[in-house]
Amino acid sequence: MPSSTLHPRLTPVGGGTPIWLAEIGPYGAWGDLSYTTRWGDSASGMYEASCTFPLPPDFEHATLRRGSLFELMEDGYRVGCPLVLSDPSKGTEPGQPWTLTATGIGRDVEGSDAFTALDGSLNTTAIPSTAATQAKARGWRITTVGASVPVTAVGASSTTEGLNSTGALLTAAGEGLGQRWGVDREGTLFFSIDPGSPAYQTVPNAVTLSTADDNYATTVFGRYLDLATGSYLTVQATNAPVATVFGRKEYNVDLTPLGKIATATAQGFADGILARSKGRLAYTNSITVSSQQLLTMGGGRANLTQVAEDVGQGCMVRLHGITSDLLAFTGKTYLDVVIGEARRRDGEDLIDLAPVGLAARDLAAVVEEITHMGAMAA
Repeated sequence: MPSSTLHPRLTPVGGGTPIWLAEIGPYGAWGDLSYTTRWGDSASGMYEASCTFPLPPDFEHATLRRGSLFELMEDGYRVGCPLVLSDPSKGTEPGQPWTLTATGIGRDVEGSDAFTALDGSLNTTAIPSTAATQAKARGWRITTVGASVPVTAVGASSTTEGLNSTGALLTAAGEGLGQRWGVDREGTLFFSIDPGSPAYQTVPNAVTLSTADDNYATTVFGRYLDLATGSYLTVQATNAPVATVFGRKEYNVDLTPLGKIATATAQGFADGILARSKGRLAYTNSITVSSQQLLTMGGGRANLTQVAEDVGQGCMVRLHGITSDLLAFTGKTYLDVVIGEARRRDGEDLIDLAPVGLAARDLAAVVEEITHMGAMAA
């Protein structure tokens, strides 16, 4: 088993020089470090990290508080974007370690109590770049708002009637463009489409991947209030080849909360929803592979730390020697899968990869599917 390669460090809320976690406290080493990256419908990039830390219950340190930045470092480089430390779970008796859990800075704009989508005058805004820039000015700890972030409003108006979170606005913009948003290693907010070619491949017969028709649809109907006529109209997006193989299934989306919008905007939402999440069968399991089973496209062993980081920026993996109903549609002997989540425990030569479109099969996944917010690890 490989030794640990990642080393956490912390920076207090108010800033200052980062301090290595191993330098804090009387007992030294932390342990059980695991982390998750995501490529999904909300914040992509570094998603969550946790570790245990042997400290007495009454120990105090300025960095071991809610809001400190938590970074995973390898050979002087940060893996993914910084995370925000939650209030540590302290041991209740001598010998019981603390548990430190942190979430990626992209998740700071999730939920109704997150950074609100406002302009510089505290008016509501429907312009993603404006909302992100002002959230940064008010304390969202991204480094910069990238050029890929939309500078036009979601919908016809640059303002909204009610308050909205910055994360919800970014997600809505991504849906309209058929893109996803996230925060990269440098702390830059970005928008990007799903990757179109694989960066890694599995050795033949290393994994299995089952499918189901959860969330499957071949046609998306979008009902909207037309900007030009003031009438309620409907657009549709259809994947006829998939319908020919697996049968027709329809999905309806209500776009009227966006107010009056152009036909092209409504069509963009329908197209984006079909392309990102509906026009294919759902997967029912993740895959777990070692660096001997997961290779680069050139045939070399994959660096699993790099794989996990790549997933947070958009990563496709080619599965060889797999049996799947989807091959009947693609006509290939392999299956290319966009990865939606990577889970890894530092020091192990294994990585768990969950495809985009993984069907919700447990309570946490169902809740997240409904609320569009991830749950904190226990």
